[in-house]
Amino acid sequence: MSRGVRDHEFEDEIGALNIQGATYKDAQNKDRPMFILTLSQSRQALVRESKVVRKAVITYIEKLESKQSVPDYVSALRLYADQLEANQRLTAAVSEQQILLDTHDEWWSVMRYNLTFGKGWDHRKKCSTIGKQMTAISKSNGITPVRTKDSLFGWVNTYPVDMWKKWECVYVNEVDRRM
Repeated sequence: MSRGVRDHEFEDEIGALNIQGATYKDAQNKDRPMFILTLSQSRQALVRESKVVRKAVITYIEKLESKQSVPDYVSALRLYADQLEANQRLTAAVSEQQILLDTHDEWWSVMRYNLTFGKGWDHRKKCSTIGKQMTAISKSNGITPVRTKDSLFGWVNTYPVDMWKKWECVYVNEVDRRM
């Protein structure tokens, strides 16, 4: 194949030094010429070879390709860096949404309701119970609570103001009595 590469198939690329010549040792330990080709170039040269050579080379290439499924170190680092950048963009977007939700007058967390109306619910269990009640009321009205990040409690649900009004009608006396 080496002679065909040099003499016919890739003479322009060899002349422009786009294909480098090299040598290898054969079974008799003699230096033989060879060329380092890309996969595409090797397939192009392979077309001119016999059926037996084509099958053997294609089998060898497939074997090499199957081993290449693990990315090299540089590719792995690039992938990691890309994932970090995407995560940072997502974190920034979530933070932006949190600010919007925290300042949005239409959706309130349990703590915001508590602080706004001075309910004095200072125990996690109380807030958790009220949150579960609000979630039930919201879902029964076809509304899914929106999650937002709270500096004290981590991720919390927020609920539309009109759901708070419904909660007051059903639970406010019960909660004030128990708490």
